[in-house]
Amino acid sequence: MSQLADDTAVRVRTEQMRDLIRLVAVLNEVPDRRERARRFVDGLKRLLGAHIGIMLLVGGGTEVVDGDADAAGPVAEALSRPAGAQAGAPVTMQAGDDLYSWLKTEKGGVHALGFRRAVGARAFDDCDRNLLTLAHAEVPQLLARTPADEVRARLSPRAAATLDALLEGASEKEAADRLGISPYTVHDYVKAIYRVAGVQSRGELLALCLRRG
Repeated sequence: MSQLADDTAVRVRTEQMRDLIRLVAVLNEVPDRRERARRFVDGLKRLLGAHIGIMLLVGGGTEVVDGDADAAGPVAEALSRPAGAQAGAPVTMQAGDDLYSWLKTEKGGVHALGFRRAVGARAFDDCDRNLLTLAHAEVPQLLARTPADEVRARLSPRAAATLDALLEGASEKEAADRLGISPYTVHDYVKAIYRVAGVQSRGELLALCLRRG
């Protein structure tokens, strides 16, 4: 976890704080940033007891990083209008059954998180708002592009899927079975992956793509 104000941390439920630390630790081992975003939102929904969770990137057009913008409706609309977002410190607020948080990025955009509580669930409280503030401070690091992201962006969709299979420990044959293509085609994809990544072996590829920071 990043360095965050002690007076905020002590006003978070112990079990929520423990689960948030565990969530961030697990996500730091996930090589794909989109998957990290999806699991981050799902994890926070669980921790907050929320029914809807969405993450947006606002600025130069609004991009849904994760979550169902159509289902979110008013939540997504509210998130697209940053309220006093600033760099370095998330701005978190509650509006009825919704929790919102905005954090300005280094490039001038805004990461936005929004959650709506489940019907019949307990109302959000100060501990939930503090938890969201703490969690949102982790977003820049969690969504930072990794070497795996850079390699994946230069591959065809099928080659990228092959890369993901390799990073999960699959052999070329297992990757072929998973993707429904021939081992020969997978082998061609692997050679293309090596060229893009500038490596010559599976070990070098894993060492490169699993590196963070």
